[in-house]
Amino acid sequence: MRKNKQLWYPLFKLLLVVGVAAGLFFWLRPSEEKRIRKQFQRLSEAIAKSGDEGNASAAVKMLALGNLLHEQIDIDVRDFPYNGEQSAETLVSLVSRGRSYFRRIAVEFYDIEVMLVDHELADARCVVQVAVESDNYRDSGVRHFMASLAKVDKTWKFTGCREDELLRK
Repeated sequence: MRKNKQLWYPLFKLLLVVGVAAGLFFWLRPSEEKRIRKQFQRLSEAIAKSGDEGNASAAVKMLALGNLLHEQIDIDVRDFPYNGEQSAETLVSLVSRGRSYFRRIAVEFYDIEVMLVDHELADARCVVQVAVESDNYRDSGVRHFMASLAKVDKTWKFTGCREDELLRK
């Protein structure tokens, strides 16, 4: 009887540990909304620039930006000369060229409200604050945007961006 109890006790502990680990995995696993918010953080990091940035660092950031964008992105932003459907390569090129004009670029996303359309599509409303600085120019602005995302290979990618009419003058 004692030997039988000694066999079940370690098995019970093992099952308990596996059960707790599985419960924590499902409870702490990020939701789709958290994954989308993380993509906004990655987008901010890919565009941001602080001080003198080396070519290798800029190339890594542009590669990261390209990985965040879908093949075709639809843009509808006031005062933006490249509205319409653009390829990811074109946008990465435009961002790379724009980054070269400034010493410092800061992009922050606030109040990200995610609306899942289905398992593969989502819209996100957010407030974007952008600050740029060069040797003889400094500017900052805040705008309200709606972003569209699609899930491609288990990763959320940006498919569109339009200015939300909420804060339009």
